[in-house]
Amino acid sequence: MATFRFESPAIGSSADSARHILGLVRQRLAMGVVLLGQVQGDEWRVVDVDGDGTFPIEPGDARSTEGTLCRRILTGEGPRLTSDAGAVEAFRDVPERADLDIGACLVVPVQLSDGSVYGAICAFDRPARPDLAPDDLFFVEAMAQLVAYEIEKERDRVTEERALQQLRVASARDPLTHLLDHRAWETIVALEAQRTSLHDPATVVRIDLEHERGTERGGGAGHRSGRPAQPLARAPDDSLARSLAESLVAVARSHDVVARLGPSQFGAVLFGCSLKDARRFLERLESRSTATSPAPRYSVGMAAATSGEDLPRAIAEAERMLAEAKAARSASAA
Repeated sequence: MATFRFESPAIGSSADSARHILGLVRQRLAMGVVLLGQVQGDEWRVVDVDGDGTFPIEPGDARSTEGTLCRRILTGEGPRLTSDAGAVEAFRDVPERADLDIGACLVVPVQLSDGSVYGAICAFDRPARPDLAPDDLFFVEAMAQLVAYEIEKERDRVTEERALQQLRVASARDPLTHLLDHRAWETIVALEAQRTSLHDPATVVRIDLEHERGTERGGGAGHRSGRPAQPLARAPDDSLARSLAESLVAVARSHDVVARLGPSQFGAVLFGCSLKDARRFLERLESRSTATSPAPRYSVGMAAATSGEDLPRAIAEAERMLAEAKAARSASAA
């Protein structure tokens, strides 16, 4: 086993702390790679890596949790420490093991104080490692607790920052619905896009109220020429906009951002929310909206962001999905 030497440099952000902890683990175990992975819904995403280049693993890499050693270990199907993963029956059919040619494997969950599992610290090596011992496992378990502490400290800091942001833009309100307006939305998104220290998911939801449709009547050219009456799009009335706004506020959480972006346009950023969670959000919104009078009809587009830096891309994707949903609704109504 490698000689362990503790060196504690000046550490800034929680991301720096987590990276330093990964370095300590690799120094202790002398493994080819040590990584911090996060479970985001059904996806396993690499947050940070310390390695010698043996494994082609980079921050941001993602795959389905179904194909990972982490899932097998977190669900108790295999041991946290094994000197030869290929010799463990529960690991033989795991795609990740075969794809990366993993020999030795050590996986420890990063569990938060509320009992939820953020992800795991994973250490892999190509050759079998019979020298790995229970003391190594205990060490990594202690390091996982430190990572959990850093994550929660960072989340608390970010929660406070977001609360202050909301206070700063609180006066930028849409006069009809009292939601944040487009200017407040842009300010918050710009600030979130600069956030690089916390790799937590968020989901962007874009909603467009369906316009009412009237009918072309009277002495217009179309009527005089004998053409059939044509539907005319009208802006949604104020009561529909207010109704949707009230439903959005009712189903959103206090730290989510909900805004009116135009006469018929609404947006929400759901922090710490996967696509699966966002679908449940939309189900609650639909249930509440259909029970209101007047009941608004609308099209939706949504996309997930893996971090604050990824938020502008997710917004663009949600807007693209919204445009497709509106086109499909128009086609079905034609």
